[in-house]
Amino acid sequence: ALSLPGCCTLKINTDTLPPAVEGVEYYHEMESECGGNLWFLSAGNLPPGIALKSDGEISGVPTVPGVYFITLGVDDLSGHTVVKGFEIIVLEEGP
Repeated sequence: ALSLPGCCTLKINTDTLPPAVEGVEYYHEMESECGGNLWFLSAGNLPPGIALKSDGEISGVPTVPGVYFITLGVDDLSGHTVVKGFEIIVLEEGP
């Protein structure tokens, strides 16, 4: 569905990121409104082993437990950008 310029405001719909577990495959899909086309890491560092793809997919196998503060951004085709802060908690592997 195409939207006319100006009738929609680009925004990040994802509110929180689920926790990850050390050594366990992690997957989360970022959600945006109004044509978020290109996702990027604006500030901070993702947990080692986890990567962000430009389509908003966050995935990988985290290797270091801890709390990671990141700022993610998304661009749309008309050149608008929005950013939002998140935290990813990587829990230690169970016994």
